[in-house]
Amino acid sequence: MKIKYSKVFWFDTETGGVDPVKNEIITLAGKMEIAGEIADVIDIKIRPSSPEAVSDEALSVNGLTREQIMAFPPAKDAYNALLSFLGKYISKFDKTDKAAMAGYNVHFDQEFLRALFRRMNDKYFGSWFNNDPIDPLPVLRWLKNCGIIQLPNFKLATACEYFGISLTNAHDAQADITATRELVLKLASRLEYFE
Repeated sequence: MKIKYSKVFWFDTETGGVDPVKNEIITLAGKMEIAGEIADVIDIKIRPSSPEAVSDEALSVNGLTREQIMAFPPAKDAYNALLSFLGKYISKFDKTDKAAMAGYNVHFDQEFLRALFRRMNDKYFGSWFNNDPIDPLPVLRWLKNCGIIQLPNFKLATACEYFGISLTNAHDAQADITATRELVLKLASRLEYFE
């Protein structure tokens, strides 16, 4: 099944914690899908503004050290690389040319990405993206509440295991978006039975 959006930006962030005000993105991976086909991939590492923007717990989850993340490219370089990537596929001045943002629990990642734009004094986040995100998490909750599926929790790894999707390296942004895209496609094909 192909997703009917003309442009979809599949993305995931690995962050220095769970608060987009005090924590920051340390890695961002994305795939630009156009008319159902992956057109391009981006993988960005981002040095936080200070070591305190990354918690010890986040380092443990991501398997990184403070020394490693403080050697990443500065946020301005990462931000410019992201804009260059998006600009290849989206005309930010055309109100009809936007991408749907897609990811697992995508609201979390959106908030961190918006915070990056704010730190770069960029008020035009909406110039790239529409307001209709694609996220399998609400669908999974609905299916569980209806008794159609049984999940012990709503972690991406758990959902992938349930649906037989390989997630080779959880908390690796690129692996997470690859698995999320496959999960959305599986859910979409199953939901066709309800039409």
